[in-house]
Amino acid sequence: MEETKSGDPSRWLTAMLTALVIVAFAATATLFAILLRPLAGDRPAIEAAVETPVMADAPPVPSTSDAAPPAALQPELDAPPTPIAFDGPRIVIVLTGLGINPDQTRAAIADLPPEVGLAFSPYPEATRALAAEARVAGHEVWAGIPMQPKSWPRVSPGAHTLLVGATDAENRARLGWALARIGPVRGVTSIMGSAFTESAAALDPVITELRDRKLMFLDARSSGKSVAVRRARATGVPALLNDRYLDESGDLPERLAGLEQAARDKGMAVGFASPTPASVATIAAWAKTLEAKGIRLVAAGSLAK
Repeated sequence: MEETKSGDPSRWLTAMLTALVIVAFAATATLFAILLRPLAGDRPAIEAAVETPVMADAPPVPSTSDAAPPAALQPELDAPPTPIAFDGPRIVIVLTGLGINPDQTRAAIADLPPEVGLAFSPYPEATRALAAEARVAGHEVWAGIPMQPKSWPRVSPGAHTLLVGATDAENRARLGWALARIGPVRGVTSIMGSAFTESAAALDPVITELRDRKLMFLDARSSGKSVAVRRARATGVPALLNDRYLDESGDLPERLAGLEQAARDKGMAVGFASPTPASVATIAAWAKTLEAKGIRLVAAGSLAK
């Protein structure tokens, strides 16, 4: 009976060896866990840094696209306008939004007389090349500059918009960005801008920059309370004010006739239009009738003062 209770000595030895192996394994695992703990502790911190969103009130990361363009990209001044020896009624036509639709832009360049000014958007990648084509064809090239509308931020003309609440340096840098996207220009006009062109405080640094670059200002008159022309001329920047948008109502021939009458009454008149196929075809045909009416179509730069 005693031998039965004690069991087989070899079986007891096997059990003891097994227990020792288990204890040794556990001790080794514990030692490795202790040694690796500093490395494992870094991972949650790294993941947290990656996954934590930037707070809304955190200072913005500087953007190279908002910086003033290097000197090599600064646009050259377009050739000065040729003086017009004509005392009769004169009309200026400027098309805006060029470059957005390359086919329409090329049709406007080819089909319209060179006296028609073309204002390019800075956003399309093809803008710079298309603006160069327009200059070769004899058109004055103008830069469309996105400016804050009264409906901002619900309605926005796009990135790099000049804002009433931005710093002078920010707005001047954004102006430089747009000019560099287009190349040599006669001057600038606004894309939207009903709020910005009413603010003398926001406009003055931008107009000073235009003066330094020897550029002109075409006020599209997106607001009847715009002070842009007055502030520009006070700073020594030649400026011109749009009298009417020609193709907003859909009755372009009637508005062109009204522009003719305004030119007879005041000696000159300015009209803005879009580069749609219908507008380009109508303006091209209408321009051919002006000489017989004693009216001259002239480039905007020749009348800016």
